[in-house]
Amino acid sequence: MILDGSEVNFNLYSKVNSRIKLAIEKDTLYEGDIRDELLSQGNDNFFIKITDKPTYYGYLETHLEDIINNDTIPLEVKSKAVYNSSSKIVETMFESGVGLEKGKEVSNNIVNSVLSDERSIRSLMEVGSVDYYTYTHCV
Repeated sequence: MILDGSEVNFNLYSKVNSRIKLAIEKDTLYEGDIRDELLSQGNDNFFIKITDKPTYYGYLETHLEDIINNDTIPLEVKSKAVYNSSSKIVETMFESGVGLEKGKEVSNNIVNSVLSDERSIRSLMEVGSVDYYTYTHCV
């Protein structure tokens, strides 16, 4: 999930002719011509390097409230963003014992998401059940 009008602080890659190529360079504003060009080429799925995963989760946490409040983003995408962000924060809390304030922020975002659209609870549960199923069968 990349929010329109936001600065992307990690490299984004896309698949072109079975090859992965740099689509958006780090510290680029994702809007206007850049966004339109990528979407016109059918690039709506992006990849990041595994080393950029913590940076991406930080990006997601930073923009989570904007994602939830954006009426143009489908509910399913919002739910996945909330679920991924909250899962990462809980994981960080268990690993390092820090992140309580971030946990409170994400909890508030979850509540706001549910209050803004009654379908949110079902969507969050669907995302969670799919991920939980995958998790339990991998462990």
